[in-house]
Amino acid sequence: MTKKLIEKESFTFSSIWFKQNKKKYLFLLCDIFFLLILAIFSFKEYLIGNFDKYLTYDGLMFLLLIFILFVFRFNLSLLVFSKQRLGIPIAIIFLLIVIYAETKYIDTSSPFIIIFDSLIRFFNKFIFLIPKGISKIITYILYLYLFYAPITIYALYILFKVKLNNKAKAFDVFSGFYASTLSKKLRIMDIIVISFFMAISMWVGLVSTNINWSFLAVPISLYSIYEFCRRIHLNIKINTKCKFFVFLVAAILLTALIYSQRFPYWGINIFIISIFTMYFIFYSFTKSHMKSFIIVIISFFIIPSFSLGYNIFAYPQYGVVSNNVPFEGEKVFLIIKDKEGNYGIRNRSYKIIKPKYKKIEYNSKNIVMMLNQNNQWESYDLENSTFIYKNYHKHKITSK
Repeated sequence: MTKKLIEKESFTFSSIWFKQNKKKYLFLLCDIFFLLILAIFSFKEYLIGNFDKYLTYDGLMFLLLIFILFVFRFNLSLLVFSKQRLGIPIAIIFLLIVIYAETKYIDTSSPFIIIFDSLIRFFNKFIFLIPKGISKIITYILYLYLFYAPITIYALYILFKVKLNNKAKAFDVFSGFYASTLSKKLRIMDIIVISFFMAISMWVGLVSTNINWSFLAVPISLYSIYEFCRRIHLNIKINTKCKFFVFLVAAILLTALIYSQRFPYWGINIFIISIFTMYFIFYSFTKSHMKSFIIVIISFFIIPSFSLGYNIFAYPQYGVVSNNVPFEGEKVFLIIKDKEGNYGIRNRSYKIIKPKYKKIEYNSKNIVMMLNQNNQWESYDLENSTFIYKNYHKHKITSK
């Protein structure tokens, strides 16, 4: 009987498996987190129009294809790490879909490269700059890892005669719910919940045409705090008054964080203050640096940043006055202001015209008019990122 129990546990994500395979388990969580990041960046590229811009086919259909591939790849990650034999045909089907997509949709390079390039550009902008040649190498390494890692690992299993088992159910795999058949120790649902909050906040930031939309980060973040507290059983440890205090302070800080983005430097300062304040509050209850860190990073760092629709670390010396209300198909831009009260513009790709103008107005689709310090109007083409006229009187400016 004992022998059967040990054999049953040896190929599952049970507590015994976890104790014996901590490194593999952590690698699995990193792998799934990598998939979630790619899914978020894929959604972002679709929303800002890069799929339609760089691909010769329907961007929505390509996004649907990516979603199907990510579901396959998510299940493959679980099958590979639990050494399920069913993963071999699944990995082959997955690879055939990738090859079909490459041959059908390829232009000059793989269409999937757009997603990896977006990830690298974000890293170069906000972490540190990677040399161009190395960036290209990393892009293709990520590409190979995403699509070819499962079949490669299974090939190694077969080569080294690793014992595989047949406990996975085909229905669970193909329906995308294989995680539900595993032990609770896997905590996949926690990652899915986190990704849900991140996806919603990014959607708010990308589609909003008014900076006041970013205040939706307040209820999203508060609900994420509630979910985290419930999942780590923090709601049992603290009484009703303490809960009310935590949520009240969180709501005030989040509101101040969002509102202060209108003012130069204040936005980043309050952002940092709110993170440290909430970290110490949560640590006083959890007595865990890791749990406090995760709650604060998701609820007070990622969600507000995504909901704002622009990166608050890009130009903290400028406040964002407003988003434009675009015409159909118009490029979205943000009106910014420096501490001297001068106006400028930037877009979500971080391109910027420095604040040196007294006034900014619309003229026509994708055309912005700016009054310079000499009381002369300049017009700027948002679509092509070029000035059309400089130093003209307003009545002489005409739309294209």
